[in-house]
Amino acid sequence: MLTTAIDVSKKYGHVYMVSWLGGILGAAFGAWYSVTLVSIYARYQPSTNNPNCDGGGCSNGKVIGLIAFTTFAMYWISEVLKNVIHTTIAGVYGSWYFCVNNFPQAATRGALKRSMTHSFGSICFG
Repeated sequence: MLTTAIDVSKKYGHVYMVSWLGGILGAAFGAWYSVTLVSIYARYQPSTNNPNCDGGGCSNGKVIGLIAFTTFAMYWISEVLKNVIHTTIAGVYGSWYFCVNNFPQAATRGALKRSMTHSFGSICFG
């Protein structure tokens, strides 16, 4: 089974491109998440040295709430990204399996289109 999967990956190399682009997007999103967490803490942490808290809009509760929300949103978005990549690659393998003698042109693009349109609701729900 592993040999077959590797053979299909070698024959249809866009599988590697989708994985690589997904990894780059995931890393960029992780960096953005890190910057967002630091920004939330710097903006809303109550302190006498924080000029953003002069109007009284800062509190530990707000920091905790925003960090919890941001962490949940980051987790959800990263799972959606992971599942889009998974269904796109699975679509290429499905095309290979079900269309042995007549493999479609642009199977990766078609699989990504199906992932981002027909299957996107199911992907977002997990």
